[in-house]
Amino acid sequence: MIFAIINFFESGISEAIIAFFVFGFIAFIGNIISHAFLIESNKQAIKNLPYDNKSEAANAVQKKSIFFHGSLEQAHESCIKSLSIIDAKLKKESSTSINAKIGMSIRSFGEKILFHLQVSEENKIKISIESRPVISTTIADYGKNFENVMKITKFLEDEEKKSNY
Repeated sequence: MIFAIINFFESGISEAIIAFFVFGFIAFIGNIISHAFLIESNKQAIKNLPYDNKSEAANAVQKKSIFFHGSLEQAHESCIKSLSIIDAKLKKESSTSINAKIGMSIRSFGEKILFHLQVSEENKIKISIESRPVISTTIADYGKNFENVMKITKFLEDEEKKSNY
């Protein structure tokens, strides 16, 4: 097959076309196998997470909304504090949104963390948390973004309890 490509001009175009399709088919099969391996390894990693709702962890983009009882300033400050538990660095903030980033690790090429704060009632703030891969084409994140959202949620719930006592 390789010789057919090398001797393209001497042996004719038919061997080159055959070689093209054979190598294309081999690459296609290799991609199917690597994709199947990626999906299966993601399932195995998610199975080992210490949370009850593991079926939700399969998506690379994770979103969750919670209600925080307190002022907008308290909620904002608690969101900023929560970044330290997941080793995130603050990138941009306003009074109602926070953008942060986590660097590359063994499990991912990094994540973006987004908070949106919205006053729903007096002393009740809706906090929307989103964790997504830095590379938008990521298929499997091995539960990393799910874990980020769960850690942040638990931290914010604990902070809310502290501020109400």
